[in-house]
Amino acid sequence: MRVLLWSLLIAVVLVAALATGGILWRTELAEAAARRWLAHQGFGQARLEVTALTLERVEVRGLDLGDDGPSARSLTVMYQPSQVLAGRVERIDLDGLRLKLDLGSDRPLGRLQDLLAGDTGQAEAAASPSLPEVYLQDAVVTAASPHGTVDVAFDGRLHEAEDGLRATLRGKADTPYTAIEISLEATGLPQDPTIRLDARGWSDVAKVPWPASWPATPKSGRAEFHLTYDGTLPTTLPEGPQAALRQSAAAEISLSLQGADVTPYARGVDAGIEATLDVRQGEILLRLREPATAAATEVNAEALSEFGLGQDFASMLARLEQVTLSPWTEAGELLQAAYRDGEWRWDGRASLRATLGKGYASAQFAADGTHAADFAMSGITLAPLKLEAEKLRYGDVELGRLAFDGNASLDPGAMTAEGQLEVQLARLRAGPQVLENVGFDGPVVIEREGTETAVRLSKAGRLRLPEPPRTGVVDVEGPIEVTIRSGMAIMQDGTLSAELVADPGTLSGTIRRVDAPDVTASTAPGPIDLKIRQDDSLVAAAAMKGARIRVPDMKLSASELDADITYGTPDAPLARLSLGNLVHEAQPAAFAPLSVDLTVRRDGQRLTATGAAGVRGTDISVPLDLHHNLATQSGDMMFGPSTARFSPGGLQPRALSPLLRDIESAEGSVEVGGDLTWQPGGFNSGGVARIDALSFETPQARVEELSGTVTASRLIPTTTPPGQELTAKSVVAGVPLTDVRLRFQLVPDDEARPVLRVARIEGTLSDGLLYAEDLALKGLDTETDATVHVRGLSLRKLFEELDVEGLSAEGVLSGQIPLRFGGNGFVVDQGQISAESDGVIRVQIQSAKQALAGRGEQVQLMMRALENFQYKELKATLNRPSDGDLELGIVMEGRNPDVLDGYPFRFNINLTGDIEPLLAALQEGRRLTTELLERAVELE
Repeated sequence: MRVLLWSLLIAVVLVAALATGGILWRTELAEAAARRWLAHQGFGQARLEVTALTLERVEVRGLDLGDDGPSARSLTVMYQPSQVLAGRVERIDLDGLRLKLDLGSDRPLGRLQDLLAGDTGQAEAAASPSLPEVYLQDAVVTAASPHGTVDVAFDGRLHEAEDGLRATLRGKADTPYTAIEISLEATGLPQDPTIRLDARGWSDVAKVPWPASWPATPKSGRAEFHLTYDGTLPTTLPEGPQAALRQSAAAEISLSLQGADVTPYARGVDAGIEATLDVRQGEILLRLREPATAAATEVNAEALSEFGLGQDFASMLARLEQVTLSPWTEAGELLQAAYRDGEWRWDGRASLRATLGKGYASAQFAADGTHAADFAMSGITLAPLKLEAEKLRYGDVELGRLAFDGNASLDPGAMTAEGQLEVQLARLRAGPQVLENVGFDGPVVIEREGTETAVRLSKAGRLRLPEPPRTGVVDVEGPIEVTIRSGMAIMQDGTLSAELVADPGTLSGTIRRVDAPDVTASTAPGPIDLKIRQDDSLVAAAAMKGARIRVPDMKLSASELDADITYGTPDAPLARLSLGNLVHEAQPAAFAPLSVDLTVRRDGQRLTATGAAGVRGTDISVPLDLHHNLATQSGDMMFGPSTARFSPGGLQPRALSPLLRDIESAEGSVEVGGDLTWQPGGFNSGGVARIDALSFETPQARVEELSGTVTASRLIPTTTPPGQELTAKSVVAGVPLTDVRLRFQLVPDDEARPVLRVARIEGTLSDGLLYAEDLALKGLDTETDATVHVRGLSLRKLFEELDVEGLSAEGVLSGQIPLRFGGNGFVVDQGQISAESDGVIRVQIQSAKQALAGRGEQVQLMMRALENFQYKELKATLNRPSDGDLELGIVMEGRNPDVLDGYPFRFNINLTGDIEPLLAALQEGRRLTTELLERAVELE
């Protein structure tokens, strides 16, 4: 502009000087002189009309330099003759200036470009006259570019001052899509310019000629803006942008956008920012006067996914409603930068918050960093760095809350972040299962260098699952908590590898069977070592040591559980499981501690497991064969058959079960086998035990050759169908029973303890039948009532079996004996046995006669009668109190033909006190003493 004014001014001053000197006094001659001078400057097509030429003023109209050069409606120069001769004028009025700029050309000013390019010589600058006051009216600068044309219309004033040229402009810029009002004041032109600028306007963003390469442009919307600037400007930038920091400036900008439609990506976009920029003493300070915001009423997820964001991430962004950038302080400082020692140094503090539907994500950080002079990054530190998010959804993951509190650093090609991470997933779908409220908290370190990103725990973290998934087979009751002792995940070139180790015993939970809600299990595994690698396929390995599982309602406890699990390795087993100690915690336990080893393989949706279970401390091994269908969540496990062989000095039943602790001297075998099936509705189990010629002793009896098959419809607690049957060659419990047969059923009581429901137990004694029915035996320590029925007991056979010399009898006895037996022995309450018909008893025991010889004539007479006593009535009453000895009352009525001519006798004989020694002495043939008889026999 200054060069243009100088050129026009020289031409006009030349005309005025010639007129003042009387050389030109006609306007035609003045026009010709001005055209020749302009032609010499390269404007051969210039046109102008000198309409007034006096000693005080020159008026030029229709000024047009041609070739799209500048033009003006009129140019008026006011002067004094003495000033003109000295090369000065008082004032210039320029009306209707028109200047065209072609911003798409390398010569935006056309022919004027050559004139401007020549404004560098000192001689030419010295020849330029001083600039007077210049008033511009209705000036228009038209700037054309490939994107459109801008007309800037303004009025202004330029004049010389002590600090250089001063300019004041007021005007507006118009395009088909934008209108701007401009107010500009400049001083110190051109060497040391200082300007004050105020520009405000609006723009129809739908009409803006956006670049054709953009994927989308606004279809509607209005932008409003206001810019103020107050400061110095550099005349050149030879040292790069940092040289501008030696100037001082202050700028304010206010920008708003309303109702923009950026189809197909977003609709109803509103945005706004009010910021200030201060440049002082080599530093830049950026402030926000109000939080900067951006909002949208609708975001299209499908369109966003075209940018490669992924459908899940795009769907999350589609819930975006508003983004807000806020400063930390009331003064609004956002960023401060300075150029020192050849590099940029800056720091900033801000909070960023995005509202996405009902959720949000936010970041609060203080950042400082350095950049090279060419803005290449040297390093950035974010400390502190706080991230928060709530109620967001990403695919099948619904985030409840996320919080990160730490710091981060960025270097060329590398990034490190470290801090405390807390995550709560409100809902996580994993295949058919849904997990809710999964939580994690722990200190994490994230490191990225080149193409490798590593995430690790710097200390132990905690994983929490309050609501485990429902499987349809078992329900896991929470909360489940696990402490992650260490963890590492590495991602590089599309490959993921990860490792983690969980602390011993930190995973705990409760498992409940769906079909039996009262049956629960609690778990506490040992260290879990997990390794994962994924490139084209997933490869995983997990190891668990020393885990524990408890099923309180089934009174089961498992410890020393080790597991090695692999996934994705061809031909490798899916898992190897070792259970070192499976214990039944009932008192007494149903079985001895067991160990289990399994190898698991997978074929499509089918899992198979083979192995064995063993009884600890023995050589017994039970084969196991398991199958599970992942699609139907059903399966089965077969165990056995396995045979336990007992022998004196070898394996004994007490090694298999504490319930069998009183069984000794066992000889024979027991074979066991069974199955366990499961489906979404629950569990079923069963088993078979085959007993072959098993002989053993208990404190109550001796059993010979027990045999039979027992089928269990449920294993724990053990349950059998009715009608189970066992037989024994003999059972000796005081008296020898032979051909013993037991029909029974096993059922659990309310506390899951086994109850033996005896439908009938019978045996043969002295050619007679002894039996009992409808018994419920709840263990050796629990009292049980029973009635033993006696039918057809042969006295002859009984006495033969007693094998007492001098004692024999004839006759048949029947009756019943009520019993109550348990851990404290047995009680007999009024047992009654009587002869079915007449019979004979012969007592010819010499030792008894000698022992009773001094008891009187009645005793002697009784002993004589009993030598061949033919009875017509024989009754025996048995009693045994809980705190006493066996009492046997015998009533006999009959006669001995050889005594008193067959005179009838009625004897009441009470055997009381310690009868067992008496019976033992008789059976063993020892000499009966008077003391022994007196303790045991009472006669009436």
